Amino acid sequence: MVRLAGLCGARTWLEGTGVVVPPKIDKMSVAVECRPSVARAVAEYQWALLDSAEEARKSGVLGDIPLVVISRDPTYYPAHDDVSAKLLDTHIEEVWTELQKDQLRLSSNSRQVIASGSGHGIPWEHPEAVISAVQSIVQSWRLSNPQIN
Repeated sequence: MVRLAGLCGARTWLEGTGVVVPPKIDKMSVAVECRPSVARAVAEYQWALLDSAEEARKSGVLGDIPLVVISRDPTYYPAHDDVSAKLLDTHIEEVWTELQKDQLRLSSNSRQVIASGSGHGIPWEHPEAVISAVQSIVQSWRLSNPQIN
């Protein structure tokens, strides 16, 4: 049903962003994402979300381990979003902002990056934000562990 409705594949995540999905990647993503096992896994993930969040809350803090929280641009809305979606997003955005502040408190060595012009598809829309965050964490680790380099 998901495949027939056209609700799976990389292009569904990037619709309205201006990002063009190469045909080969699009076909591969549809082949993977449209499988019943993927739909089942997504449903199971969503059902377990509250328990998973509770486990994460109980795990404690990270000390000074480098942490980068990469956030979507709160002013970005894909062209296909209608007004009602934007109004709903206002509330959701407030909740996400608070949750991200909570994440930042997990480490004394944390920072937040806003991926300007990006929705939730940051790895596709602005991969340089992810690459830069990973590089900064690696660099930070190397500087604090010179004996291992």
